[in-house]
Amino acid sequence: MNDWKTIVLSMRDNAQEKGITHQEIADKAGMKRENVTLLFGLKRPPTLTTLCRVADAIGVTVQAD
Repeated sequence: MNDWKTIVLSMRDNAQEKGITHQEIADKAGMKRENVTLLFGLKRPPTLTTLCRVADAIGVTVQAD
């Protein structure tokens, strides 16, 4: 699996565990809900900026090893 997919799946799982909706993430990240859905559905690779905005909206950090 691609690294970005692993990161996005982890973020998606975190959001689900916290009960955060796609709309709430979109509102906090300044995105459209549809784009959050596409991201979490692994339909398109995100930019680093998008990853950071979504991570902030969920309350998690993204870091490179």
